[in-house]
Amino acid sequence: MFGGYGFYCDGLFFALVAWDTLYLKADAAAQAPFVEAGCQIFRDTRPDGREFSMGYWSAPDEALDGPDAMRPWARRAIECALRNRKPLRAHDQPPKPRMAIQRFRSKPS
Repeated sequence: MFGGYGFYCDGLFFALVAWDTLYLKADAAAQAPFVEAGCQIFRDTRPDGREFSMGYWSAPDEALDGPDAMRPWARRAIECALRNRKPLRAHDQPPKPRMAIQRFRSKPS
């Protein structure tokens, strides 16, 4: 898919690193703060020369200063991943809990 690293939280893909840049997931509901902070959308070129972008934006420089600065940006990306996750397909569903019911007869007195 791309030459980089992906970040997951509880099975949700919410960030990637490509070309030494951290990109965080952002949909239409979450991208305004990225635009206001001057972040750039992730873009790549396919082998056939066509350019494409994904819903990932570079992290603001100040967010890279430490965990407290990154926390709101990472939360925003994880919330976006939660909003946009696809439902599990039937064959990917965890097995339903099975309950065994056994009938016991009391002994006649």
